[in-house]
Amino acid sequence: MMERDWKRRFTWIDLSEVDQAFLKEPFPPRGHRGDLGPLRASISRCGIINPIIARVQSGKLQVICGYRRWLAAQVAGIERLPVLITSLSDEEAGKLYLEEAGGWNVDPMPKTVEFERPAPPFPVVGRRAGAGEMGAKGEGAELLYPSKIGKEKIYRRLRDLTGQCREIFEEVRCRRMIPVNEVESTIQDLLALAPQRRSLDIREIDGLGDSSSRIAAGKGGKAYDWVAAHSVRVAVLACQFANRLAWPEAAVAQLALSGLLHDAGMLFIPVDWFSSPLPLTGSRYEALKAHTLIGREIIDQAKRWPPAIALVAQDHHERWDGTGYPAGRKGREVALPARIVGLLDSYAAMVSKRSYRPPYLLSEALQTIHESAQIGLFEPALERQFRSIFTTRPVGMRCRLPDGSLIQVQEVQPKRAKSHLLIVEEGGSQFRRGEEIWYREKELLAQTVEVKV
Repeated sequence: MMERDWKRRFTWIDLSEVDQAFLKEPFPPRGHRGDLGPLRASISRCGIINPIIARVQSGKLQVICGYRRWLAAQVAGIERLPVLITSLSDEEAGKLYLEEAGGWNVDPMPKTVEFERPAPPFPVVGRRAGAGEMGAKGEGAELLYPSKIGKEKIYRRLRDLTGQCREIFEEVRCRRMIPVNEVESTIQDLLALAPQRRSLDIREIDGLGDSSSRIAAGKGGKAYDWVAAHSVRVAVLACQFANRLAWPEAAVAQLALSGLLHDAGMLFIPVDWFSSPLPLTGSRYEALKAHTLIGREIIDQAKRWPPAIALVAQDHHERWDGTGYPAGRKGREVALPARIVGLLDSYAAMVSKRSYRPPYLLSEALQTIHESAQIGLFEPALERQFRSIFTTRPVGMRCRLPDGSLIQVQEVQPKRAKSHLLIVEEGGSQFRRGEEIWYREKELLAQTVEVKV
């Protein structure tokens, strides 16, 4: 949070500045399970939001009340928030904090998607003992003892889910209808991985490589393996995104379901179109656009789900500036879930291999998404939220440190000062192979460059 003169008792602040200004110790971490929908709708409809309440400590702003308003403003696309500056002691601020937080442990949102509560998550195995500041081994880093955190088990489960999705899609293709119970079971299994969602590299989910390339090379594989793998990747990203926005469990499930089924219409596009060494153009590209309408038609048959799921399949290729398809809708004419899934779909496609191009580096994909938002393809506020969640050094990225060490980002916890957990894959002059290090993103960005391995 930048220092500034906070003499005025009422002012406005950029939304992005509030993230680092919430009170931390000795107050509990922020979080809620309430429904942001009515608040977001009110803000979007009226353009009015009550001021958040803050105080000034050491020349910096500390937000006491307004966490839900901040989250709802992000989703509603509001870029600035009104702030009421008060003079409160720690005791007074703590009391006000608890009064606001008291109503967060309820979930008044109606269950739009009826799922059972997910099974218990996988336990985290091993220990992480912090060794304090790095000192001579690098500013902004915190050394940990090596630990086994069970990620391979998580990836195996996700590959099993991809296999389930392949079978589901084969049935959809043959019967032209969605097996609802099997899809809901797959979503339940995905939600059961909740604690690890932030720590996943979506490129590892498939485990079989890009199927369109395998088919083109005559190496076999089911015709639509790649659709299943891509759909699971988007569903995982949707879980990460919705959880970071503190959505209720039912809303997380609905966005994950939308992500899993958004490309259902692709199952009815000739597979040889996607094994070509060149991108689709001309009449084939125009015919491809029909997959959005086919997907809506297929999903609409599942009467147990709300219409919003089918609308995501129809509108996930619409763009903020109206240049998308199938109808050229723009701005908030496109529902928020479709805008989110459209952005996540693009990112997941970029970092995956295609028959006509290699995968983007993660940094290249993030930069491309950012540039696309700048020219109007994606909603700017949504893209900023995406960037804050997935960071400039996301999980799975491999980089070189100044001492020559090759590191891979293992986990990202945005609310930590040292937010990135790194594992050293090749040692250098300062770090040894197998060491785990917590690093600040700012220093990581300044000191490293992404590499292909």
